[in-house]
Amino acid sequence: MDRQEALELAIDQLGDRLLRTALLLLRDRRDAEEAVADTFLRYYQSMDQYRGEASLSTYLTAILINCCRRKARSAWLRRVILHRDPPQEVPRWEIDQAVERVALSQALWSLPPRDREVLLLYYYQDMTTAQVARALGQREGTVRSRLARARDKLRNLLQEGERDERL
Repeated sequence: MDRQEALELAIDQLGDRLLRTALLLLRDRRDAEEAVADTFLRYYQSMDQYRGEASLSTYLTAILINCCRRKARSAWLRRVILHRDPPQEVPRWEIDQAVERVALSQALWSLPPRDREVLLLYYYQDMTTAQVARALGQREGTVRSRLARARDKLRNLLQEGERDERL
């Protein structure tokens, strides 16, 4: 299989999954699509360096996370987020679920980026702690500790929100 075919296969098999991850990390479709495109470009350019020690999915997720971090650090993105339009109204039949999703999303986005990343990879991408560790370039024990701390922080934020609603 040549480089072009390998790239096309990776895009077909992993493109949607990487886009979902980028959307969760960046919360903007255009930025997420750019991050995924950058990921595949970097993969194509460094294809010879991929040794297969981690799955291709894990390898590309690591590249994607770095692309998303670079995007998130840019001043341009911060200005766009500050001027974003308010969310659309949720239909009545979805209000309960929407309220829960919004609360979870707000709590998740109030976490430090490193805590948010580990939760998103583990729960939304169904990665094992070993895969998350490889994607983030950390030890598995470190990922387990960060995951436990991130869960505790998220739980506390959600419980605080419930208490505030009752008042």
